[in-house]
Amino acid sequence: MGDKIETVLVEKNWPTDASIFKDADAIVIYSDGLGRHPINDKQAFIGKLMDKGVGLAMMHFACDVPKGEQGENFKKWIGGHYETRWSTNPHWTCDSILHKTHPISKSVKNFSVNDEWYFNMRWADEPFHTDIL
Repeated sequence: MGDKIETVLVEKNWPTDASIFKDADAIVIYSDGLGRHPINDKQAFIGKLMDKGVGLAMMHFACDVPKGEQGENFKKWIGGHYETRWSTNPHWTCDSILHKTHPISKSVKNFSVNDEWYFNMRWADEPFHTDIL
């Protein structure tokens, strides 16, 4: 029933066998950024996957890359990036304001979320991957 999803989890290091990307539909990276980013020296490789239409998502500090070539690649690939000393990531508490009469929130209780919010990001000037949308 439904679509079957095959997930390959790679922990701590870049995969030693690049064939795991052969039939990949998407890549999700959850890592540190800047000097410890796992794709720092893999820009050309990732670029080829992006040209084939493979999806790419960066989670948490994985969107923190330096401006210049890598930042421009991220703008093209995922629409933007976090830039140290430009972007901001403070912790902030968001208190919900729910409309109790709206059907989607009428049974939802008010809540607060304290999280790290990224803003003042470097965004692409043009929509990305318009050729495959």
